[in-house]
Amino acid sequence: STGQYTGGGGDSLGHSTVGCVCLSAPAVNWPGGGVQVQYFEICVRSAGEQGFIAIGWCRDSYPRRNRQPGWEAHTYGYHGDDGRAYRDSGFGKPFGPTFTTGQVVGTGLVFPRVNKGEKHARIFYTLDGELVGWAFPRVPAAQLLRPAIGLHSAGERVDAVLGGDAASLLDASPELKPKPFVFDIGAFIRSLENPAAATQQAESPENGKNCMGLPEIEADEREDEEDSVPEALQLIWLRIQAEDDESEATLDELRRFAQHGTGARLHPSWGVETVQQLAPDMLRHLCTLILQHMVHPGLQ
Repeated sequence: STGQYTGGGGDSLGHSTVGCVCLSAPAVNWPGGGVQVQYFEICVRSAGEQGFIAIGWCRDSYPRRNRQPGWEAHTYGYHGDDGRAYRDSGFGKPFGPTFTTGQVVGTGLVFPRVNKGEKHARIFYTLDGELVGWAFPRVPAAQLLRPAIGLHSAGERVDAVLGGDAASLLDASPELKPKPFVFDIGAFIRSLENPAAATQQAESPENGKNCMGLPEIEADEREDEEDSVPEALQLIWLRIQAEDDESEATLDELRRFAQHGTGARLHPSWGVETVQQLAPDMLRHLCTLILQHMVHPGLQ
């Protein structure tokens, strides 16, 4: 099936003008390896004016909010315009490459194997048939999640490939043949039976770093419960605390977060006009204030 953004050019400026589609039923469970996996893909037919395309997971009531997957609670998204992974927040963490017209993006939800002591589901993403990585390694209440696609600028158009039984697809739409996935989901599921192989497959090229060159936090520091602080904000807190780290990668990430929280211009009391002009210590101070407000909105 094909989805297209029907808003005008100016609609992409609003935060509540997203065209979001969410299935009312779970995705297909793909057999193999004793692991329950749901997976689907989108083919980007046109990135439109801005390429504000997202693919991910949400609960079935979410589309009525007209927000991108990942911006609100209980939602997860990988966004094409910036390559970031979003969970429960309008600020995403660095994750993978951007994607645009002609590319195929997929996402999978791997359910925990209770008989092996696993407690959390995991979400991974693929791009053009290759694994990008595990964006969200600890996902609660996975049984409530549904496939979701978000579009947010004029001209955006995607084809959704949901998989499923060939006969049932042909019965539902006899004039169309079901499209195969670009990613080899069968081989991937089989690899999950071998945890060492699956871990090696999910590792990024630089040991200990994601593809954006930023250090990863340890698994036991990641978000665990539904009401916890989103991982993207945890990463910002770790960067604030690393006062000796003044690398451009870290400072650029802090500037991005500060701009997300303040906008283009700063209050005159900061002594400079823009976030880019702040000294590293003042930048960290500003990020701390913004983070405190986001985590504790009532804090003055």
